[in-house]
Amino acid sequence: MHVVCECPCYERLRDRFEGTLKFRERDMRTIMAEGPPFALACFLREVWDTRLKILRRVTAGEGQEDA
Repeated sequence: MHVVCECPCYERLRDRFEGTLKFRERDMRTIMAEGPPFALACFLREVWDTRLKILRRVTAGEGQEDA
């Protein structure tokens, strides 16, 4: 029943993350189904960016040691 009639806390949660997650005019069922893959993609991007920063730092450090 909560899918048809959303509880107030779901409405507040949806309103809070509406702009961030770009889930405008979607019910909680859709948000709960699509939110985790979106969050995982954001997390993996952060991991990838961190990995690239470390690799660049290591590569730059190796070049300085050889000089």
